[in-house]
Amino acid sequence: MLWLCLYPTRLSLESLDAADRPDVAIVQSKGNRRWIVDTTAACASGMELGTALALYSLTQIERRPEAERAALEQLAYFAYTLGAPVHLITEEPRWFGDAPLGAVVVEVSASLSLFGGLDALRRFVNERIGEQSLTVRPGLAPTIEGAVLAAQAGLVFDSLPRFRVWLKRQPLTTLRLPEQAIKVCTGSGMQTAGDVLRIPAESLARRFGAVVPRYLRRLLGKAADPRPAIVPPETFVRRWQMLGVIETVEGLLFPLRRLLVELEQYLRARDSGLMRFHIDLLHEDHSRSVVEVGLSMASRDASHFLLITRQRFERVELPGGVVELTLRAESFVAPNVAQHDLFDNAAKRLQDWNTLIEKLRARWGSEAIWSMAAASDHRPERAWRKLQPGQDDVEVETPPRPTWLLPEPRQIERPAELLGTPERIAVGWWEAPTERDYFQARGPDGRKLWVYQDKHSLRWMLHGYWS
Repeated sequence: MLWLCLYPTRLSLESLDAADRPDVAIVQSKGNRRWIVDTTAACASGMELGTALALYSLTQIERRPEAERAALEQLAYFAYTLGAPVHLITEEPRWFGDAPLGAVVVEVSASLSLFGGLDALRRFVNERIGEQSLTVRPGLAPTIEGAVLAAQAGLVFDSLPRFRVWLKRQPLTTLRLPEQAIKVCTGSGMQTAGDVLRIPAESLARRFGAVVPRYLRRLLGKAADPRPAIVPPETFVRRWQMLGVIETVEGLLFPLRRLLVELEQYLRARDSGLMRFHIDLLHEDHSRSVVEVGLSMASRDASHFLLITRQRFERVELPGGVVELTLRAESFVAPNVAQHDLFDNAAKRLQDWNTLIEKLRARWGSEAIWSMAAASDHRPERAWRKLQPGQDDVEVETPPRPTWLLPEPRQIERPAELLGTPERIAVGWWEAPTERDYFQARGPDGRKLWVYQDKHSLRWMLHGYWS
């Protein structure tokens, strides 16, 4: 087996969208003591907060493990494009000043032939990593625990012997051991991971319990490492809590861009698309509003989602500042992926046409864009109906009719020249009985008219023109 680990190097900051803010410190508490987990300031991670505040001016943000896990889940959906199964690795800080661990691992040995070998897979991963909302460092090793250590170091090991040679030379703290085990081993004069690996498993178990020897056996591939795989849920719900109050629509587009990329990764992991999603907004006065975004054809493209969302928000007036938003998608269909031909760009034209329709609907409303279709009614003024874009039409057989009808029939004198045989329409007995004889006629100016005689009043009416 070969495990690829995707290790976010700034998970605590980036899960809160704080990595670009100056002098921000993500803070962790243990009892009455607090330390810095990660920061954008000049101080070091792991420093006690009181000491850091004496030296630097910092904006403190409490660490949010639930936001970190949500960000890791989205990274896991991307990992499903590389292989399966996919696992989340999450560990809380082991001691004061320690950093939490969050990573995603995926088994890729079965995918090597698909990508064309290990080097091709690594190139693909490096290209796609830049598209993620997290700063990710990949690593590769034959075991899950080994892949985590390899990713933290940014290394690749395609065999257990190579990994073991490297591991034995690493500092003791490289191993993900409990605090007590690290202290005891350090106090005994051990300095490297190799020093610990030379101790018999029975001795480690007597001193530290089963946790330490089990970890080392899994690390070296001597024991199985069963873990529950993460599976995309049936619905996509991603909540984003703002660090402040967002007053403008433009300010909402920054977190939305990130969430829509995560939505695309979710859809690709499920090999599906969607035609509608909702954006729930929580305002600072605790009221809520919902923005619905609809598409004319199923898609899973984040840039397309953002384009239509931007147009939709142009019609939205925020009732108040926004403190939290939730992106929600609950109904999925097969994705509409256009297959372009080298010599025929019909699929591209259709895709462009659908994008135009979606932009117009997002800007003006879904009821503002429609086409005409035939309706099952013999009366010409009722023989048509509005059809929404993408809605299937129903074929209705009708006799030849002119395309130019007057808004209201206009009374005229009986035409001097009637053409062809009449079409009789007798319908509407349940509401307003209609009985008419329609003719094609020639007007005084030579134009071809569409006229009828009302059989009740015997009046002649002009209803349309033939082109």
